[in-house]
Amino acid sequence: MTLLLVTADYRILVDASGTPVWLPLEAVEEERYLEALMYVPLKDAPDDFDPHVPTEPSFPYVAVRATIDEQHYWAAQAGVRWETIRSHLNAPHLAEPVAKLRFREEFRYHPTTGKPLRHGGGSAHSNGARPLFPRIDPAVIGLVELAGQDKILLGKNRLRPDYFSLIAGYVGPGETLEDAWAREVLEETGRRIEEIQYWGSQPWPSSGSLMIAFRAVTSDEEASQATDGELAEILWATREDLASLPLAAPGSIARKLIDQWWKER
Repeated sequence: MTLLLVTADYRILVDASGTPVWLPLEAVEEERYLEALMYVPLKDAPDDFDPHVPTEPSFPYVAVRATIDEQHYWAAQAGVRWETIRSHLNAPHLAEPVAKLRFREEFRYHPTTGKPLRHGGGSAHSNGARPLFPRIDPAVIGLVELAGQDKILLGKNRLRPDYFSLIAGYVGPGETLEDAWAREVLEETGRRIEEIQYWGSQPWPSSGSLMIAFRAVTSDEEASQATDGELAEILWATREDLASLPLAAPGSIARKLIDQWWKER
């Protein structure tokens, strides 16, 4: 059984090669890793509950929230560093324990009865109430190519102005995935897209999202309508331009799409 430390802003420990670091359970206090194993706040556990018998013994990976002291301690150690989880979402066994960490932190009590929840088996239970499951919010993202030209559409979000990425947003009630992405592209960039094709997906446990990716083309080199102002900068980038632009983190689905397009030359 191994343990992953996760900071409040979703950074994890990686070694010099950039590989996530899994620690022995004994690296944290017993109560913290028992709660992680059981997905049960010990103070809310029933009297007959045995915290030393894991509810999910077949899954040998757990995540706990790193304390400030732990962050300082590991930051001072040689050969390891804290790094955003965005770059490691495809690392083996990482997404599930982080998603469960978020679930048990955010759902301590049943929303209809107010009773304490018992977490286990990927769900949370309270006597006499329907079980709860981790919330997964569908989000859409995709790569837009300019028809007949060797360019892709990139944007720099006002809340994350340090890098360029692809156009993304959440799916609204009653929308299909394709309609949601077409709406986001139109709202954020003023471009209308067509020939939408599914590309792939990636879990984002830090936000409880599932990123669903597409590719499409547009004939609108210039915006056809006013934008919603969410993006601080919008540009068309050639393959040559990409080398000099700050881009989404390696490992993110946005970066994978960009890298794949770059290799298609």
